[in-house]
Amino acid sequence: MLNALVIAINAVLYLAIFVGLALIFGKQIRSYMMKIKMRRRLVTRKKQLRESSVFEKHLDNLLAISMKGRISAMTFLWFCTLLFFLITLLGMYNLSFSAAITAGVISAVFPYMILRFKLEGIRKKSSFEGESIISHFLSSYRISSFNIYEAMEKTALQKQKSTCGALLYGFLMSIRSTSNKKIIDDASEKFTFAVNSNWSRMLGYNIVLAARTGINVSPAIEDILIQLREARVIAEERKRQNSEASRMVLFLIPVMYCATIYMSLHHVGITPTRLIHNQFFTAEGFTLLITSIFLFFANLIFIQIVNNQKFDY
Repeated sequence: MLNALVIAINAVLYLAIFVGLALIFGKQIRSYMMKIKMRRRLVTRKKQLRESSVFEKHLDNLLAISMKGRISAMTFLWFCTLLFFLITLLGMYNLSFSAAITAGVISAVFPYMILRFKLEGIRKKSSFEGESIISHFLSSYRISSFNIYEAMEKTALQKQKSTCGALLYGFLMSIRSTSNKKIIDDASEKFTFAVNSNWSRMLGYNIVLAARTGINVSPAIEDILIQLREARVIAEERKRQNSEASRMVLFLIPVMYCATIYMSLHHVGITPTRLIHNQFFTAEGFTLLITSIFLFFANLIFIQIVNNQKFDY
């Protein structure tokens, strides 16, 4: 118990030292890194012009939507790597090498799972705004004499408090001052990735088509609106059937875990020190904790994906 406490304290102290150095010398480190980048600016420019991989695009879009671009993909990967090493070092005290590595990998995946959980919530919420957004967009498009940029601006201003309104405004800011095909396609891809529905893909495609060619896409937008109105009846019935499973996972599992701790302390006779030792510093307790947390978040994600289907056609 004493050795485990010493290891935990040392890990916290080293982490505090690392964070403190980063806060004190952060500007100097960034300045030095910028000088190195400037010396290699031609190589950096080539990297910027190269085509991003599927994983890089996915991670950039995920962070841009879930974290509003506050964290870069590289920072996120470094954080996951640091989390992997910390959990692995802690796990090696109680588990075998392979089990500690497995626990580290599972812990490193946690941040991604949380972001995916947040993304699915954004997608679900924004998808249900589809009928209202398409209706306002179609009206604004006709009032603006079929000017796609004015229609996007008016719709974004009218729906600025909604999720789709903010996404549409970001879409507009990306394409308004450029005719670059790649930039327009990337902006459309980011918008459709955030909503991830058939109506958002069709809307993004028609916006890109109107921005490039200037043709009238109001018949296509009107067809999207008609299909969304038909899908609303099906969505209401699905929402009623799947609400119970979400409440059970979200509230029942944490309550059961807290009840288990309460019963262990007040009825079984286990002391708080012994409980903490069994939970964090034994192979069985540590493995069960990591597995339980992983399965809890996995269930939340599966419920968001499977049960809480988005409003779509």
